[in-house]
Amino acid sequence: MNYLLSASLAMAVFYALYAVAFRRLRFHGLNRAYLLGSLGLSLVIPLVELPAPTASVAPLTPERVFAATVSTNVPLTEFAAQTEAPKRILDWQQIIWVVYLLGVAAMVLRLAFGLGRLAKLARQPGRWEGGLKLIPTNGPNASFFNLIFLNETGLNAAERAQVLAHEAEHARLHHSADRLLLEGLRVAFWFNPVPWLYQRSLAHLHELQVDERMARRFDARAYADLLLRLHCGADLVVPAVNLFSRQPLKDRLVAL
Repeated sequence: MNYLLSASLAMAVFYALYAVAFRRLRFHGLNRAYLLGSLGLSLVIPLVELPAPTASVAPLTPERVFAATVSTNVPLTEFAAQTEAPKRILDWQQIIWVVYLLGVAAMVLRLAFGLGRLAKLARQPGRWEGGLKLIPTNGPNASFFNLIFLNETGLNAAERAQVLAHEAEHARLHHSADRLLLEGLRVAFWFNPVPWLYQRSLAHLHELQVDERMARRFDARAYADLLLRLHCGADLVVPAVNLFSRQPLKDRLVAL
């Protein structure tokens, strides 16, 4: 439990630094690297043990125990009984661990449900284009690694090309790996809101990274209009999925 608390504190410090100093900067790739690197450091720092000065203590020998009993006039049986730690059926640390493990179990079930739904979607028939599997959907356009869930309703050829290029960039930059990592951390640190903040910030950075590349390939105004038209207010009930037009859109449109 000490490790979990120490790692949580380190995450909070690193994220606070990001929020204060880096979040407004437009170096999206560097910000992403900082968030991922600081997460790694947060998990490693509590494992580092600094050498501490040790005082030499004479070993406890039968002669010393006997001398102590004689000097204090305490019978040897009472002296031994006083040195034994009191036994308790269930202490507060055990209660905390039980609560923690119940929380982990609940988060594992949530993640398993989401991944199961994603696996079901991935098994649907689709077609391959350029190493990407395009799966028709009636929901929002989204991607997971090389799987692209494409809703072509109301899209012309140029808009379809923009959506595919957008999701292909997510796949090329391995954004789904970041999101899976954060889902795992949210399981282990379910009691800590900071991993959720990390996840939200990384998801936003993913979109800014892709938007920046899209603005260099396509007309920025037409792309912004497409984002507005296809925006969706809620995520799919699926973890680690990149949505084409994720809210909030304001920062993304300003960046374009």
